Amino acid sequence: MVLGYGSSFLYREGFLSYLRGDTIRILNVHAAAVQESVIELDWLCNQVLNVRTRNPVIQLNHLQSSVLSFTWTGGQMTRHIICVDVRDGEIEDRLLRVIPFPHSKFMIRNDSQFVYVGSHDGLSANGAHHEWIWQGFRFGDDGTHLPQLQIPDLAGTDLGQTVIFEIFDGYFYAISNESTFEDEEMDWCSYYHCYRFPIGDPKPGSLQKTKIWRRQHKEGPINDSWTDLRLHKDENTGALVIVEGRREWSDGKPIQKRTFYHQVIPASFDEQGLQDNDEEQESLEHDNQNPTQNAIYNPAPTGPSEADPPYLHYMIRDGSQQPAHPRLDRDTHPEYSERPPPPFIDNVMLAKSKFRTYNLNASAFFDLVIDDRLHSMRVHQIVLRIGSRVRASPLDERGLIHENHIDRATGRRVDGSEERFIDRGIKLWPPAEAPVALLNMLNSGPPSYGGRTRPSYAQLGEISALADERSVVYLAKPSDAEVAKIVLVNFDPNVRYRCEGWRPRALKLEKGSWGERIVEVAEEVAIQGMRKKPPPAVDDVAMEDEGGGSGSEISDKDIDQDADGDEEEDCWFSTEKAMWTQIREGYRFV
Repeated sequence: MVLGYGSSFLYREGFLSYLRGDTIRILNVHAAAVQESVIELDWLCNQVLNVRTRNPVIQLNHLQSSVLSFTWTGGQMTRHIICVDVRDGEIEDRLLRVIPFPHSKFMIRNDSQFVYVGSHDGLSANGAHHEWIWQGFRFGDDGTHLPQLQIPDLAGTDLGQTVIFEIFDGYFYAISNESTFEDEEMDWCSYYHCYRFPIGDPKPGSLQKTKIWRRQHKEGPINDSWTDLRLHKDENTGALVIVEGRREWSDGKPIQKRTFYHQVIPASFDEQGLQDNDEEQESLEHDNQNPTQNAIYNPAPTGPSEADPPYLHYMIRDGSQQPAHPRLDRDTHPEYSERPPPPFIDNVMLAKSKFRTYNLNASAFFDLVIDDRLHSMRVHQIVLRIGSRVRASPLDERGLIHENHIDRATGRRVDGSEERFIDRGIKLWPPAEAPVALLNMLNSGPPSYGGRTRPSYAQLGEISALADERSVVYLAKPSDAEVAKIVLVNFDPNVRYRCEGWRPRALKLEKGSWGERIVEVAEEVAIQGMRKKPPPAVDDVAMEDEGGGSGSEISDKDIDQDADGDEEEDCWFSTEKAMWTQIREGYRFV
């Protein structure tokens, strides 16, 4: 589905916020909303903030808990961080906070009550290195702010690769996969260094910290360019889980292999505790007597034995001071299980991989890549590369239920070791035999690019993407375009986009000896038209998976009445017809 046209966007928790000209538009994607909120930036800055400048620079920073944080930069580097409540309905005060901020390099995290601004400008106690420092602000307080908090010894500066910051359930989390400045990791093991503090009490005494086992260096070198670090919430248990994708030369083999690793963050950091050097041995003895389901298990005196099943992977102790750590299959998802897939499916260049993420609840990884297999025709297109797995039967070949494996060190059964998984392989979508119109819609077509019906790699331009547990949204902006289409790839059949006289054109997947191809269902041809203001970018369409099969239709009259009936509580914040209802282009699968 093409949701709109813009120059940049944010997508989180089912809400899309995108910048178009001098407005910011917010759409509830999961609800298939026919209206979207609009922030008039000129009115907001000139009348409300009393700041006037020509051609200000607007940057969308963070969207969470129905609060949008963005940065307004004007003349002489005047910079303001603006937080707006974007919920529907009548809100007493939508403008939550305006923060003048002098730094040029910073990041923002917020929830519904607080906003935190962080930078890597703090100096360590000995002045040897920089550290992350965060300044918090409470919404509703005039001019007051929370105490600054500097996080000591938190290494890493590459967001999403070596360090991540998130707010969950009233806590601010900071997680790094790099060694701290004081920790030399002499035990040949690597750890996740986790910090958290209550967002309403950012004091050194409230800062909790722990470290969770990550890997042994014996597992092989890492190709750091492919490392992807994220923090997810498990929908089944509510636990926070570190998900890291690493591409490694496993066991010294010459072939790189990508694997996604999961590590659960303990609910209480005090149970795990930061293991300082003088407390290391005491902590290890405690672990030996108290097995847990956290990341660090009991020590094994030797390496793997022939009795160890393949679904419980022990990391060899190899003379280190730390115990060996078993890895369960449910915490390890290799990119492919046995034989490598065909060359292009497996060997995707990093420069052609534009977006990588992992869906913890679906046990699937998702890549947005550039397909150049038709390089002889100078054709490049965006394709979806997806790999998933499913739980295998709990019964063995004799029809008996698999039992938990027994830990050789303690004689106790390891919870979860009975689980097995089946790799479903890696798929590329759409296939090369897909209709040209669909390929144009998913890329930067359909106008003629020098006689070609699909764009070249250079003409695809800058590609950015974001995802949640249901959908992926991406923007492919050619280098010569100010705005480009914002494409929704939806996997939830309950998200259905339709309005009077139009619904996404229906496609179906046909399988045969030739492979797979996509054909359009003739009786479901979409009704075109009703484009009142064509956007300046190219005329495009995207696709929606499995949606739009049923549900009541919404008429344009209803949309207009709803939009006109809303009383504007703030002149700079209004409600308008969603842009997708005017673009009216998309695909669904039946």
